[in-house]
Amino acid sequence: MSKKIVLAKQSYDFESDGKRIKGCKITYLGKNPSPLENVQGYTPIIANIGEDVAKCIDVVPALYDIEFEQVAGKNNKAVTFVSDIEFIKETDIPSLFA
Repeated sequence: MSKKIVLAKQSYDFESDGKRIKGCKITYLGKNPSPLENVQGYTPIIANIGEDVAKCIDVVPALYDIEFEQVAGKNNKAVTFVSDIEFIKETDIPSLFA
């Protein structure tokens, strides 16, 4: 598992080609800043997660332990997804602006 600060959680529920699509997007920051030469600091990452994993996110923003897994996707390219998430502690971002 990997510690991340989950900044936001946004649920979605819509129909596409007659199929119901439900899930959630999370925005999070990792422990380390971006290693890219043209980026300074921490770039927020957005990931889609399933409803079952989304139910584990009650407090935002907060520090969570996130488990990632990989499966073979199109043309056997690796696809990474969030398979589990556990709350660690609340993060008080508003206090940074006090």
